[in-house]
Amino acid sequence: MTAGLFLVGTAVLFALPRAQEEIAADEGISAIPAEVNFPAPKFTLTDLEGNSNSLANHLGEVVLVNNWTTWCPPCKAEMPTLQAYYQAHATQGFLIIGIEASDPASKVTAFVKQYGITFPI
Repeated sequence: MTAGLFLVGTAVLFALPRAQEEIAADEGISAIPAEVNFPAPKFTLTDLEGNSNSLANHLGEVVLVNNWTTWCPPCKAEMPTLQAYYQAHATQGFLIIGIEASDPASKVTAFVKQYGITFPI
């Protein structure tokens, strides 16, 4: 049994680099979505304007919930891409809900203006 586990482990080690190279070679894919078979959690949050927004208000839409913060370098890097995708697909029922929970509203508002974000925060 030990020999079998060793062989499986060795095969995985050799296969992983190839799989990662194949994914990296396709520049059009930055993440591979996973199919889930459970409902989204229920939540209601307040946006920067003080309006209540519930995920339940968006049934039937494709919603990306993005948790981020103003000091996070990858979050800053992804914002222009998220904004562009949102603008391109909002008329097709696509919505991004940005959740920033660690900074004061004034700092978040400044970030939103700096990055030209138009989806709900």
